Amino acid sequence: MSFLKKCDVVLEKAIAIFCTILFAGILLDILAGVFWRYVLNNPLTWYEEVARFLSIWMILVGSSMTIRIDGHTSIDFVQMIIKNPKGRMIAYIITRVIAAISMILMFPISVEMMQKMGIVIAGSTRLPMWVVYLAFPVGIVCMLIAWAWSIPKFAKGVHDEAVIHQQEREQAKLERQQKAKGGEEA
Repeated sequence: MSFLKKCDVVLEKAIAIFCTILFAGILLDILAGVFWRYVLNNPLTWYEEVARFLSIWMILVGSSMTIRIDGHTSIDFVQMIIKNPKGRMIAYIITRVIAAISMILMFPISVEMMQKMGIVIAGSTRLPMWVVYLAFPVGIVCMLIAWAWSIPKFAKGVHDEAVIHQQEREQAKLERQQKAKGGEEA
């Protein structure tokens, strides 16, 4: 296994662990908020804000995990109507590259927003908002790394799948022709 592949595996596991910890934090935070509000009759003022901030981090960093399995919702109509395996693979690559370019274009804006929000303090938690806005550039970097690994892998899969579908269509056409010939002979 190459050094880069090992680094990617470590990064993928780190992101999975990070998102699991964030999810557990959200769950514990909300349970504590409900417990304090309804059992102790003394509502916490900060639990909703903490849950929101943890959710932002989990969604933006966790998006890279979805990219790794090609699980994001996409409009693949164009890919489906293309019969040529290479054409289907090219359409797949183009759509993913467009998404990656949009993230690259959003990166400087996210850094700028993080810097602008550096002086703002969250109301309940007194947390500097740059910590929350840091999730955007971190998430973008994680997504770009995921695309760098997944586009070649899935493009090959899309190509192979298209070849298989093309062979199945040809086989079905052959069977229909043979059936039609068999019906003519009877």
